[in-house]
Amino acid sequence: GCTSFTALEKKGGSLNGLDKTGVFGITCDHGFPLAFVNMTTPGEQYKYVLSALNKVIANPLYEGNIRIMYDVGCKIQKAITTTPCLHALKDAPISVGIFHITGHVPECQVKFHPRLLQGFGLRDGE
Repeated sequence: GCTSFTALEKKGGSLNGLDKTGVFGITCDHGFPLAFVNMTTPGEQYKYVLSALNKVIANPLYEGNIRIMYDVGCKIQKAITTTPCLHALKDAPISVGIFHITGHVPECQVKFHPRLLQGFGLRDGE
């Protein structure tokens, strides 16, 4: 993701006065956008993925068929199970995106590699 706003890197640029630092989005298997959340702090935090997942399951079209693929899916599982509004996702399959999984420890790779889990197919998660 973007780590800075290019226009603000010019001399005299400043983040002061900006109330948004980015956008966190969730898509379906086909790449269609399902939910977006404004980011207001530097970097990704769990609150953004949790808020976006909450928006997805609050949608009347949500039918319970969900798989989660996230850069740190191995760590987000606990946050999902302890967040009351996301109780419907406590048993949802979770994996780590294909470009990030190689940076995880072997135990994590075996448990969260999308090629080793049923239902993720050849999706890369990026």
